[in-house]
Amino acid sequence: MRLVCSLLCLCATLAAQAVNPSGEWIVTLTTFGEPDVMRLKLEPNAAGVKGTIWGDVQLDGAVTGNALEFKCSYEQEKERKSCGTLSVTLSGDAMTGTGKLWDDPVEFSAKRSTAHAASPQT
Repeated sequence: MRLVCSLLCLCATLAAQAVNPSGEWIVTLTTFGEPDVMRLKLEPNAAGVKGTIWGDVQLDGAVTGNALEFKCSYEQEKERKSCGTLSVTLSGDAMTGTGKLWDDPVEFSAKRSTAHAASPQT
């Protein structure tokens, strides 16, 4: 009986842990069948996570369970302007979803970037 209770507590604890999308990602945004591959570094903030694509486009993500809702914005004439939203699902080391950027439909996919061992220095 103790074993069953211990296993139930462990399962409840694991289920209650939120997914962590923070880290380095390789992202593919596909618009009109044309893929655009880029790097994205998601960092935690008070509201969830944030990162930057295309150099100056900011993604602010709210995390609920394994779902992420990204709001896209950019700065123009010292003012932040909206450029769309993405609804993404995180599963292990992969994310997939859809949304609209600049009123165009996009497909979003990403996988965690793996660290490569450095070459030996001589």
